[in-house]
Amino acid sequence: MSILAIFDKTNELKKALTSILKQVHSKAYYRKAPSTTDYPYFTYYLRHTKAEHQYDYLWEVHVWTRDIKLAEQLADSIEEFDKCYYSDGNQSFDVDLNSRNNIDDEDKEIQHIVLLFNLTYFNVKG
Repeated sequence: MSILAIFDKTNELKKALTSILKQVHSKAYYRKAPSTTDYPYFTYYLRHTKAEHQYDYLWEVHVWTRDIKLAEQLADSIEEFDKCYYSDGNQSFDVDLNSRNNIDDEDKEIQHIVLLFNLTYFNVKG
C-alpha cells in the first residue's frame, strides 16, 4: 500500500465531515478557521486508533459565536448527528455523541461549545 493512500483516506474523511457540518452552517473548518472568518463558525479535530480495516475516531466539534442562543441552537443541530451513519462507496462511518460542554473563553463575548463524538470508520476499499 502506498503512503499516499493513507493521506487520501484522511482527506476523504475530512471532506465528508466538513460537508456534514455545512448542513448546519456554511463555515466549517478542520482545526483552524481563517483569521478573517466572522462568527459563527465551526472547527473540528480528529484523533484515532486502528484495528484491521476499522478506525475508531474521536471527532471533536467546536461551535464559535458571539450569541449564546445561536451557539445553543447550532450545538443542538450538531447533536442531531448522534446515531447517524454515513457511506459514500469508499468509506463509511457511524457517529455517536459522547459529550457536550460549554467552554469559558478569555473573551467573555465569545460563546464556545465543544461536542465530542465517537466515530467508527470503515475503509470500504480496504
